[in-house]
Amino acid sequence: MLRRRALRDCACLAAIAAAALGLWPARDIRAQSKPNVLLVTLDTTRADRMGFLGSARGLTPALDAFARESIVFTNAFAQAPITTVSHATILTGTYPPFHRVTDFGAPLAAAVPYLPDVLRQAGYRTAAFVGSLVLDPRSGTAPGFDRGFDRYDAGFQIRRPGEDRYHTVERRGDEVVARALAWIGDAGPAPWFAWVHLYDAHDPYDPPPDLKSRFAAAPYDGEIVGVDRVVGRLLGGVQPTTLVAVAADHGEALGDHGEDTHGVFLYDAVLHVPLLLRVPGARGARVPARVRLADLAPTLLAAAGVNAPSSMQGESMLPLAQGRDARDRPAYSETGYPRQAFGWSPLVAWRADRFLLVRAPRPELYDVAADAGAARNLADARGRVVQGMLAELDEFRRRVSGGEAAVAKPAVDPDLAQRLAALGYVSGSGSGTPASAGVDPKDRIAVANALHTTLVAVAADHGEALGDHGEDTHGVFLYDAVLHVPLLLRVPGARGARVPARVRLADLAPTLLAAAGVNAPSSMQGESMLPLAQGRDARDRPAYSETGYPRQAFGWSPLVAWRADRFLLVRAPRPELYDVAADAGAARNLADARGRVVQGMLAELDEFRRRVSGGEAAVAKPAVDPDLAQRLAALGYVSGSGSGTPASAGVDPKDRIAVANALHTAVVAVEDGAFQKAIPLLERVTASEPGIPLAQLELGVAYARQRQYARAAPTLAKAVALQPENMFAHYELAVALYETGDLRRAAQEFELVASQMPRWADARYSLGSVYARIDRVPDAVRELRAALDLEARHFRGNLLLGRILTLQGQAAAALPYLRTATEIDPASSEAHAFLADAYEKAGNAADAAKERQRAKNLPKPR
Repeated sequence: MLRRRALRDCACLAAIAAAALGLWPARDIRAQSKPNVLLVTLDTTRADRMGFLGSARGLTPALDAFARESIVFTNAFAQAPITTVSHATILTGTYPPFHRVTDFGAPLAAAVPYLPDVLRQAGYRTAAFVGSLVLDPRSGTAPGFDRGFDRYDAGFQIRRPGEDRYHTVERRGDEVVARALAWIGDAGPAPWFAWVHLYDAHDPYDPPPDLKSRFAAAPYDGEIVGVDRVVGRLLGGVQPTTLVAVAADHGEALGDHGEDTHGVFLYDAVLHVPLLLRVPGARGARVPARVRLADLAPTLLAAAGVNAPSSMQGESMLPLAQGRDARDRPAYSETGYPRQAFGWSPLVAWRADRFLLVRAPRPELYDVAADAGAARNLADARGRVVQGMLAELDEFRRRVSGGEAAVAKPAVDPDLAQRLAALGYVSGSGSGTPASAGVDPKDRIAVANALHTTLVAVAADHGEALGDHGEDTHGVFLYDAVLHVPLLLRVPGARGARVPARVRLADLAPTLLAAAGVNAPSSMQGESMLPLAQGRDARDRPAYSETGYPRQAFGWSPLVAWRADRFLLVRAPRPELYDVAADAGAARNLADARGRVVQGMLAELDEFRRRVSGGEAAVAKPAVDPDLAQRLAALGYVSGSGSGTPASAGVDPKDRIAVANALHTAVVAVEDGAFQKAIPLLERVTASEPGIPLAQLELGVAYARQRQYARAAPTLAKAVALQPENMFAHYELAVALYETGDLRRAAQEFELVASQMPRWADARYSLGSVYARIDRVPDAVRELRAALDLEARHFRGNLLLGRILTLQGQAAAALPYLRTATEIDPASSEAHAFLADAYEKAGNAADAAKERQRAKNLPKPR
């Protein structure tokens, strides 16, 4: 501690000596004519990227050169990690609890002191040149910021799909500086004040084209190089007699404490900022004392010889620069962004002495003199320090706020929400008053990172009938119960809105692409819904729907629906027309009474299908492998295929919906092993609808699982006849034939399945098993080896192949297969008995005895 104080005293003496040697202007600056004043704010610029603050990356040669002739405040801290809040602090010289610009859209009150207004009243011409929509007063994001400016150069607009970011929501620094230099060149003889804001380093990081490849792995650093370059151009365009301040509004976390960007946390990565001040005639100096961005406005006024309003709360930094003071100033910072964006607790920070305190649901205390990265939270161990600093913090807030009066939430209109979303911010509002209750942001930072840039859509694929129009589940009908779906779209930062216009799920993909700024392929047939959300369109879109499930599952007619205007049309053997505006439940079919409407909508439907299909070419039936068929059956679906071409002939699904319900219930019962429930249902379905392949298949499977193979075989034969391409049906038929002793026919069925599905291990094993039974042993060995090549730990395959090899006198070759079988199923007495026999034939009597004992101790297979 003594060494630290000694170093600080040395710094103080050095500053005094510098002043005595003429490093500071000899005459009182106020006695001179008023200098021109240039304020440059660098958005989202980390202190540790500056060469003049110790960075070895070589990113800032222009700023480093400028620093050599400037006062460098090495420990400057922002009062907020949000652009509007921090700039309000910079330009007013007051703290957020006083100026109350604590959220996007919060107005800068006329009663708050304002640097450009003070300078204009002192005879200055004033202009602002900002690089982003976030500081555009006319956009609603920064109302009141144009007060005191003769010219406020903004004029941004929301970015539409396909538009260039740099001609809508932000400008490259080159253009901002060019506009500023043009105004400075024409400013005339009166002193001028210009504020130039450079937004380039803000995410998304997109370095200038000539720097992209060089900084492909570190695009943020590339942005800093680009910013440094344009700052150099700007500084080169003003007279050396110009009073210049360069400061960042805040930094960027870049992963510090888990935060990707900025706004949530209050650690040094986002609040320690570069701050340079060039006073005409003064030599360069370095000030290590802690200062605040709230100190900048009164410092500029003091250096320009203009009295600062008494309501400014910051303090001039000139005494520090002149060696007349060396004390660290306590630094207050806050962020309401966690609450405004996510509903979490806001945070407040207090830097005093060697400590950083963060007031949060779980308080944080860091000794930043020893732990610069704020890695070790000392709050629990240093409770008295925490309490003392909290008391200081509360007293400071009371003093600077003038009381914690409720702050009206600024209205955020939809246009503002869109503008903020375009910049990656969440729109919201809330008072600046801190709170310790609620969700601690450090527990949710991963969510903030994701939501910062994540476009989220939530949609149902379809609904569930639950008895609507007699359907228990879904897949058969096309009424609203199954096709009217929830659809939510979250564009980061945008406020909620309700869009009543009819849209389609086909519109979702192009909408996501448009919202992400990606051009949709021309072959996409849906339309972006953003114009509807933005109020630029309000029309209902006609909605097409179809279901081929009635045909694929039951052999009935498929259905097609067309929703247009106030009507729902269902094309079926008996057409349906509903006025859903007056009959939301589609209870009254108007097709007979409104024939002309039906014909008109059918014509629209046919034209739509022609346009989107590119012709009604036949669609090849996809092969459905046995595993897929089983999975679909387990979910209550029918495996099958059919072209999407609609048909009006055949059975009308509305006449058979009870059959569909019964079959669905039976399929689920089979999957659950509830065969006593499933069999009666399936017998009724097959009696009334013998042409449904799934019903015959499921009934045959249910019989087989009950070991009623004689009843299963003819039923499965019907399933095969109805759906010859279904290899699962052939397989089940082969099993039933095998169990009834019809081995030749079983072999034929297994051969068909194995030829069509050669990579199905069970089929190859089953064929091998039948071959072994009909004395085709070499063929059996071939198929069993093929099964094991596909599935090395196939229990029955290892068991049977090991047994065959043993019986062929190849006991040594059999042992690995039989040992594997006992490993897979240690409870199989048969496997242990076969292994014992192989050991004995291989001359290993001891292991043979062990395996026989194990087999004897296990129950025999039934």
